Amino acid sequence: MEHFKEIQEEAKDSKAPKDESPLYQNSPITIGESCLLIMAFAVRHKLSGIALEDLLEVLHLHCPKPNHCITDLKHFQLFFQALKHPVVKHYYCSNQKCKVYSGTSQPESGATCEVCRTPLDISSYFIEIPIMEQIKTLLSRPDMIEKLQYRFNRLKKDPNAIEDVYDGDLYKRFAAPGGFLNNRHNISFLGNTDGVALIKSTGYGVWPVYLVINEIPPYERSRSKLFKTCFS
Repeated sequence: MEHFKEIQEEAKDSKAPKDESPLYQNSPITIGESCLLIMAFAVRHKLSGIALEDLLEVLHLHCPKPNHCITDLKHFQLFFQALKHPVVKHYYCSNQKCKVYSGTSQPESGATCEVCRTPLDISSYFIEIPIMEQIKTLLSRPDMIEKLQYRFNRLKKDPNAIEDVYDGDLYKRFAAPGGFLNNRHNISFLGNTDGVALIKSTGYGVWPVYLVINEIPPYERSRSKLFKTCFS
């Protein structure tokens, strides 16, 4: 794979839009999700820098105007440098019958899989935006402590109805005395994958995995999603 050269400019000087913003009005994906999918496509098909830049322009032309599509390679690279939660590459064996995980360090030249001895390929990896860093950023917001008290302050309309996750038997069990959710500052998550792969082809798929904090108000949950993409 021909790797495009990294831009040496400081990410803080970049004017790239925020990764949580919609790609365009009413877009089903954010700028960050779009860039991750494009990166996955580029890695999968071993695109050169020129081919990747052409792809960015083609996608821009296909999206409604106005949009936040990144159209040149420089700003595409700066986008990843400017992320509050830089992506992490996880390498694995390229042998279809093995695919053993090898770690986050780029394989050295001549390195082989410890299980099947297949030469490790630097293009065989999946990308992750570390969840812990996203959680730290989310919980550091000035109003977050107050929002986490929602479950204690909400008003139920029907005491016998299940109106939110807190009314379920499992949540009640963990929120009871002695349970970890009995602590006002502890949190739990609801995870989903939206049901379908964003990209699906023979032997390859890209699945968006979302985590939502249950303890914040319902109207805040969709705006405070934690995002993780699984490449398989």
